[in-house]
Amino acid sequence: MVAFLAGKGIETTSNLCFSQNLDPLLEFIRQNDREAIEVGVELLHQDEGFPFGMICKTQVARRLMRVELTPAQVARLRSRFTEMILRGYLPPEFQSYARLFRRIGVTDEQRRQIAQNYNPTHGSVARWVWYLLQDHQQAGKQGGGSPWYDVDLRQLAPGDSIWNT
Repeated sequence: MVAFLAGKGIETTSNLCFSQNLDPLLEFIRQNDREAIEVGVELLHQDEGFPFGMICKTQVARRLMRVELTPAQVARLRSRFTEMILRGYLPPEFQSYARLFRRIGVTDEQRRQIAQNYNPTHGSVARWVWYLLQDHQQAGKQGGGSPWYDVDLRQLAPGDSIWNT
C-alpha cells in the first residue's frame, strides 16, 4: 500500500496502515481507481495483524461495497471469505467482510461447501453462515426467518441453543 501511494505522489510513513496512509487509498477507491481497488482487495487477503488493522480492513471492505469489482477480484474475495468461514477464523472485521460477501454474492458451490463443512460450535460461525446462506428476501415475506425471531427465548432452558430448535 505504501508503494502504491508513493507511486501516486503521496508521502507516507513506514506504518502499513495509518490513517494518513489509509485516507488517500479510500479516496482513490471511491474514485474507482483500478490500482487502488486491487490494493484494497489485497489488503483484505492479509491474515497477519498490524496496527489499526481491524479499522483499516473494515473501512476498505465498506468502500469496496460501493465500487465495481472485476470478476477476478470477486472470485478472490469469495474464496477468501469462504476459506475464513471454513477455518473458523472470524476476526471482528468479518462483519464488514460478510456484508461485502453478500453484496458480491455466494455461488451455489460455495453455499454447498460452507453448509457441509463449517463448524457450528466454533464461536460465531453459525451466525455468519446463517447470515450468508439465508434467503433474506424470502424470509422477510414470511415474517422474519431469523432464529432469534422464530424462537421464544424465554422457553429455552439454560444451555439450550436457538440453533437446535
